Amino acid sequence: MGLLRSVTVNTLYQMLARVVSSGSSFLIAIIIARLFGLIGYGDFAKVTAFVSLFYLLIDFGFNAIFLQKDNAYLRFLDLVAIRLFLAFLLFLCITAITYLLPYDALSGIGFSLENKSNILLFSLSLFAQAIIFSTSALFQKYFLYKQVFISTLVGSLCTLLGVLLLTIIHMSLMWILIAFLTGMYVQAFVGLFSARFLYRATKSNKTFMKTLFRETFPVALMLFFNMVYFRIDMFLLSLFRPSTDIALYDASYRVFDFLLTLPLFLSNSLYPHMLKERKNIRNKVKNEKVYYLIFISFGILVAGIFWFLSPLIFYLLRPEFIKAVIPLRILLISLPVFFLTSIMQWMLVAKKQQRFLAQAYAIFMLANIILNLFFIPRYGYIASAIITDVCEAFVALVFLFR
Repeated sequence: MGLLRSVTVNTLYQMLARVVSSGSSFLIAIIIARLFGLIGYGDFAKVTAFVSLFYLLIDFGFNAIFLQKDNAYLRFLDLVAIRLFLAFLLFLCITAITYLLPYDALSGIGFSLENKSNILLFSLSLFAQAIIFSTSALFQKYFLYKQVFISTLVGSLCTLLGVLLLTIIHMSLMWILIAFLTGMYVQAFVGLFSARFLYRATKSNKTFMKTLFRETFPVALMLFFNMVYFRIDMFLLSLFRPSTDIALYDASYRVFDFLLTLPLFLSNSLYPHMLKERKNIRNKVKNEKVYYLIFISFGILVAGIFWFLSPLIFYLLRPEFIKAVIPLRILLISLPVFFLTSIMQWMLVAKKQQRFLAQAYAIFMLANIILNLFFIPRYGYIASAIITDVCEAFVALVFLFR
């Protein structure tokens, strides 16, 4: 009962945090879509999707290894320092890449000068994400997802109020992104304030940092390959298709991405218990089967609900977004599979199979890129959605027979 209560309570707080975050994001998407239309929303999607590609590199898989350390509360500030340094390196990397991004002024395909300026501005969010990811590790360590909910609530409300104010006075997209940045930094510092009693300020330990990097590197590779495999389609669409296509696919993917966080809540709550189960083989095998059944059943239920709700969702966004129903429904077909691979991935991390995960996602990343490069120029976001389904089905098969 203790495990059930702990998982239930912490999953509930994670879901509340995500409902608040996604609810405010959906309202903001409606505001931006209504104010700027398909093309303006497409530009917004290009900027946020490009920078978001680098968020998983900020994660770097540190939390999964950090949670295994008995002295985690002594080394929290080292974790923050590592991530802030990584954010700085990625900021420099984005600056260099952004300069090289192509743009065709006649067709409007690619990244305009305004898009590039907004990318550089929004990339400052990397530093806020570094703090948010790090505080989340402490909250997960001590099963205090209530604090995640509080910081997310405050940050999301700040973002929403900022966007509302700026749209009332008809400010440009750049100011909307500044409102997003403000909300993210508020969330980061509220999280730091909430975590102040969970760690002890100690002298920086370079040995710990090196050890964490070494042990985490396979996880980081896995997350990098997973990130590219999972979101490269949006970047390639930005290179080969007009902003209207980007807007439709991003709108569908925002809904799908929200649904993908649901199994992550359960996985995060279960992961510390998976670590404890490693030595009890009988219980571990029994629990794995139960987890599979729960995650697949939950995925089927959620996919069915949103299959029927999707027309209403996009009509509320703006009637011209109704075409986004097609890619969303294609993506929903694979939702139960994504739910299954979510728990499988963390089971393999608990078994220290990070190297295998990195190799598997590297192969699927290459396959995804090749397929998207071949089919996107011709079939656009429909091809991207189908490729996502097919690739994830193969991921599940590989994980199942590992």
